[in-house]
Amino acid sequence: MATAGELLKFICDYQALVGRRSLLRLPLTAADTERLARLEELLANGVIDETDASTRRRYTRNEVALQATIEVGARAASVVIANISAGGAFVKQPTPALRRGDPTMITVMDGSERSFLFPAKVIWSSEERGLGLSFVGIPKELLASDSGPRRAIVS
Repeated sequence: MATAGELLKFICDYQALVGRRSLLRLPLTAADTERLARLEELLANGVIDETDASTRRRYTRNEVALQATIEVGARAASVVIANISAGGAFVKQPTPALRRGDPTMITVMDGSERSFLFPAKVIWSSEERGLGLSFVGIPKELLASDSGPRRAIVS
């Protein structure tokens, strides 16, 4: 079983490779193509039954309790991620009042010196439950020693 930090690194690497290929239309090297295939295998949902909503997911959900900061425009709020996959995250309430389609940036801390900045959009929002986010764009790994800009590429 991967640690939270390893899982976040896998997801960040996966989203970065997919973004380079699909959003930026850049060719991947043979090594990057092989790494993307290994990450897809690692992060994919093993059994998909289109008739069962609970397994109709492309990626495995991983139960976590990760501290994060969600940003929408100039607003920011501390939140807790309850589960995360290669495609997105579930943020437990209380959450900021967001609507479906709102673009966000979510910075997820891995409990060490690293954090990961994911561009995302709100897929659903519920005052009672929280909100669902879909990762979009190319994420960025941040180290505590980084002094550069906190930017990720948004699709």
